[in-house]
Amino acid sequence: MKSTMITLPIYFHTEQTETFEKVEMPFSIKDCEVRDVHFWYIEAASEFKEDGKVVATRIHFNGDTMLCSLPIDQVIKIINKL
Repeated sequence: MKSTMITLPIYFHTEQTETFEKVEMPFSIKDCEVRDVHFWYIEAASEFKEDGKVVATRIHFNGDTMLCSLPIDQVIKIINKL
């Protein structure tokens, strides 16, 4: 069985945001850096809110999650093109 790869832009901590998280200081997801991640299996996608506004899409896979910088409707279009 062949798997299809999906590449999505995912937020990653910077040195600064990682420090903020460790000391429980607030920061915005927009302060993180974005890098491409290749997925072969995605279980679900959901909206991620910050200060009551949708700012990212949560990608659920293998019991873990990552935050994608694309809006959920765009993520769904990419997945449905497969």
